[in-house]
Amino acid sequence: MEKIENNGIKSHLTNGFYTLKKGFIIRLEFFGGLIVDTTKNDYYSTNHEDGLFLIILEEVKSLESAYKIFQKIITDYQFDITQYKKFLHIVYNCEDEKFDLENYVNKFKLIYIKSKNNKFLSAPLDVTIYPTLKCQLKCEFCYIKNAGLKSQDELSLDDFKKILLQIKELKIPYLSILGGEPTLYKDIVKVIDFIGQNEIDCSITTNGFDLTDEFLNTINKYKCIGLVISLQSLDSYNKEVTGADAERIINNIKRAGKDIKINMVYRTQTVQQIFDMIEFCCANQIEYLGISLYNNPHEDNLKEIKKFKDFKRLKKIVEDYVRKKELNLAIRFEGCNQFFYYKFTTPKTEIEKLLSKCEAGNIKIEILPNGDVLPCVILDKDSFIAGNVFTNSIKDVWNNSKILKLLREEQIMDQDCINCIYVDFCNGGCPAKKWFNYKSLSIGRDKRCLGKK
Repeated sequence: MEKIENNGIKSHLTNGFYTLKKGFIIRLEFFGGLIVDTTKNDYYSTNHEDGLFLIILEEVKSLESAYKIFQKIITDYQFDITQYKKFLHIVYNCEDEKFDLENYVNKFKLIYIKSKNNKFLSAPLDVTIYPTLKCQLKCEFCYIKNAGLKSQDELSLDDFKKILLQIKELKIPYLSILGGEPTLYKDIVKVIDFIGQNEIDCSITTNGFDLTDEFLNTINKYKCIGLVISLQSLDSYNKEVTGADAERIINNIKRAGKDIKINMVYRTQTVQQIFDMIEFCCANQIEYLGISLYNNPHEDNLKEIKKFKDFKRLKKIVEDYVRKKELNLAIRFEGCNQFFYYKFTTPKTEIEKLLSKCEAGNIKIEILPNGDVLPCVILDKDSFIAGNVFTNSIKDVWNNSKILKLLREEQIMDQDCINCIYVDFCNGGCPAKKWFNYKSLSIGRDKRCLGKK
């Protein structure tokens, strides 16, 4: 994460044409401009004025035209384009088109004013869609099963497309398709084609049990779609916890034909099993391994605390192993409980605070096959349905849901938390755990906390 400061020096403005480079998204938010590099998962923030200029330039492309519009909204401000060159691509053989200056000024002035009046993001940064809840495996760590979500009719193809187009329009940088098992969704190939043709950045996470040639051939056509395959170990442990022979998944990984990522859910694997997975990734030119911590609000607090400590130790062991062997493998330790087991440098910028706190309702929503929106799939489904995308748009749900408002604004009242240096982004811990223990988000803290100060 990086904050870009404008030095107030206007560059020599010659007429040129620019577009954002592939993989970059620019939005204007309550704290200023937000630039997301989806290829590296990097975030950059700017002041409001630079953010405004960049979103104008993204639309009109002409530097001269963008400056004309900008000067009608913001006077006496010097914009320096040179510091944004790494985000921009110069377009050649392009000519200025006639445009209605007044309409553009009114449009972007409204966006600018709204952004400064907002108290939360204009749209999520991350949306997860569950097109089906069906699955042929029985994973012990399945959030859908453990959340008590019952089988629903599959998301229709038409509704799926409408949701995808909203995601593109709102410039939501991260889209995940989960399940259930996405490959069991009857229209998955048509959805992949639609996503690819609309150039929507997306990842599809599968158990890898049944990857047809049609599925693999289609997904391999599009660079904007990433394939993530879940594999818990290379040995019999995988079958114990999922019901699937590891060998079958491994064979499908080898025939996938594109850059893939492997994801493990850390539960009781040994360090050696983790090392074996690392070596497998390196031997098969897999450049990314995710190791996720399973969060279950219903589990015993002491067991969870031990798991957090084990995960912290595992992270150091794995990082040392990769460094000493000089392996070309990116390993990311993932999980929504990081504030429990990492010592943080207190976030300073608004985007750092957002990315450090619970994602639910702050940067993320999840959409079930029936259109219901959950801030997070582990939250109590009977109390935290934020809306429905079949009756309201994603934007309407995001802006007007009382449930999302509660998650963003409810403040912890526990005195230990109030006195803690992490309270601004931790806010007492996991909302699902607090709700499970107290039926409240404010009266008591998540008792799994390891950072009490």
